[in-house]
Amino acid sequence: MARPLTYGGETQRRLPPSCDTVMNKLRLLTVATPALLVLTIDLPSRSSGIYQNGITRGAPACGQCHRPTPGAAAGFAPVVVTVDPTARVLAPAQATNVNVSVAGGFGSARGGFACDATAGIFSAGLNTALAAGGTAITHSNSSARTWSFGYTAPSTPGLVELYTVGNAVNGNNNNDNNDMWAFAGFDQAASTATPTRLYVNAPGVTAFGSACAGGFGNVPVFGARQAPTVGNAAFALELHGAAPNATVGVILGVTAFPVPIDLGFVGVPGCALAVDPLLVLNAVTGAGNAQRGEGTATIAMPIPARPILRNRTLRFQAFFTDVASGRPTPLTFTNGLAVTLQ
Repeated sequence: MARPLTYGGETQRRLPPSCDTVMNKLRLLTVATPALLVLTIDLPSRSSGIYQNGITRGAPACGQCHRPTPGAAAGFAPVVVTVDPTARVLAPAQATNVNVSVAGGFGSARGGFACDATAGIFSAGLNTALAAGGTAITHSNSSARTWSFGYTAPSTPGLVELYTVGNAVNGNNNNDNNDMWAFAGFDQAASTATPTRLYVNAPGVTAFGSACAGGFGNVPVFGARQAPTVGNAAFALELHGAAPNATVGVILGVTAFPVPIDLGFVGVPGCALAVDPLLVLNAVTGAGNAQRGEGTATIAMPIPARPILRNRTLRFQAFFTDVASGRPTPLTFTNGLAVTLQ
């Protein structure tokens, strides 16, 4: 990736000049100064990383200065960008860690990434540097293919999306076929990014347990953006990152299992039942792109205006039909929610 233009110590927020133009100027300098030629060959390519608005969302992304199109060149393994947050459903202002890795591509240890969030703030970790006032993060050198950094959720409840692009490079300062890149998501040749979804719950709503990955590697999130106050007729649960046009079951219970029950014995390996079911409500996700996990559902849960309900806790977990999951019983389960009426 190209480093940002800097004049007088201030980063200029505009696209860089053509990478070919920059490289031609470097070549002219190296012809005039043989010692500089040796230096530029040894330096890693764009080692400090960059962040520019929109770079993580769609092409050209890293293709501004590396191989133009995403995916691998002939003869190389696909470039796979993995984003793994420690927690995906959070409380307001809760901190967690995010791990990003790049695999495939050119057979060196060099690489880079850029990640931004629709809300919340990052904190730098090893080999990473903040950008855009902390709402984005990138690599600080090109000597690694794995990165770990912090993320703090916003105070406003609701869905948060992380967008990530990564590359695998050879460090020769040329934008050739050995510089390969991809967005996070199922399709390594996609020209648009698949978000990693997080959810910030309202006060009174606490996540427990973990969702299992659904079709195309998408991990659903299940939460509530409004506080569960007595008399709140607009209270609702939200499901994001699901298969589109899927049947949804919402389990309502009073207790959570101390140890979630592994559902492999009923053909749903990798998923667990976290709530002791008393009742199952039904819903349907909306339309969308299946590979990007764009199925969503809002499940209305109006709370009666009865003071006797205060301090009662209900527990919920959702599941949905997911043929692309590859499980014998084609279901994917979400995290659980403890909802304490206020």
